[in-house]
Amino acid sequence: AIITCLAKGGPAHRSGLVQTGDHLVAVGDLDVEGLLSEECHGDDHGERTQKISQRLAMALLGPEGSTVMIQVRRTGSGEVHRCEIQRRHIRPYVQWVSENES
Repeated sequence: AIITCLAKGGPAHRSGLVQTGDHLVAVGDLDVEGLLSEECHGDDHGERTQKISQRLAMALLGPEGSTVMIQVRRTGSGEVHRCEIQRRHIRPYVQWVSENES
């Protein structure tokens, strides 16, 4: 899964550790790359997308102030970075930062 945008002022954006264009490798114990290949079988595209989104949301979201460890692979270098992100409340009508605005 490629990170295409970040919530402006959100935990990942404020950390400076996650960049648009990064490949999401893992969230906590969830192997995102494995999840994507696992969910590629069966069901229609809409159902697969919904299942993947739900699993990612469950792994990313948590009590405000708690932390989640994510791993991202940088485009170009292939290097995997581990990033501990402190969860915060994200406003429902947040602005998004894309690759051109980071």
